[in-house]
Amino acid sequence: MKKHEIKQKAGKGNIISKEPNEPHPSWDFSKDKFRIAPEPQISMQPPWKIMDEVYSYVAQDGSGAITAYEEEPVTLNEYELWVVRPAAKRCGIGHIDFPRGNMPWDKSLVKRPEGV
Repeated sequence: MKKHEIKQKAGKGNIISKEPNEPHPSWDFSKDKFRIAPEPQISMQPPWKIMDEVYSYVAQDGSGAITAYEEEPVTLNEYELWVVRPAAKRCGIGHIDFPRGNMPWDKSLVKRPEGV
């Protein structure tokens, strides 16, 4: 197999020649750090004005289901769920169209703003 010489034009018209697997400082990207900017995190925006005032919290669980809660729920991490005491009211609101945001399920809890 024939080796091909790699040529790179340097400043002032000089040509730098290298064998294919021979490292060259300007071609060594191993010390460079690249990162992609994370997507901005956006909270969901429940339609509070059309929801019963008894519900003060809305959250999304690990499966994507959206639920409204009367009391502040806590996470049950091993099942990726939000839970409240048994007597507290909760209601699935996944059928209502509203901006869902992109927060991870365990950071998706939204509290109803005062006066809404």
